[in-house]
Amino acid sequence: MHMPNLRILDSAKKKVSIVVPFCNRLELLRETLFSLIDQSYTEWECILVDDYSTADPYDFLSPFLSDNRIKYFKNGYGKGAPAARNFGLDQSSGSYLIFLDSDDILFHKCLELRVSFLEHISL
Repeated sequence: MHMPNLRILDSAKKKVSIVVPFCNRLELLRETLFSLIDQSYTEWECILVDDYSTADPYDFLSPFLSDNRIKYFKNGYGKGAPAARNFGLDQSSGSYLIFLDSDDILFHKCLELRVSFLEHISL
């Protein structure tokens, strides 16, 4: 399959909403958040949805929440990842949407390349 040359977006950037449900697993979530903060494409929001963690993760998350692109919600229902994703979707405001699990890690240009590809195919 031939991939087209993708252009890097210079104009107004579209926001990517990234919904991450989690239940405990904070050490894994830390790596996921670091991979988001390190993205070359910076127009994103991360919607963290706590799906009934047994301990309060706020102290753990508070250093990340100083980045206003990262938002924390406590779902509190414990209905599993699909319900937490739907809750996160309701909170999102981006033009594009990505669902991540709490142990997913994105390489540095992941969002940049995805948005560039989507912009290219929508011409």
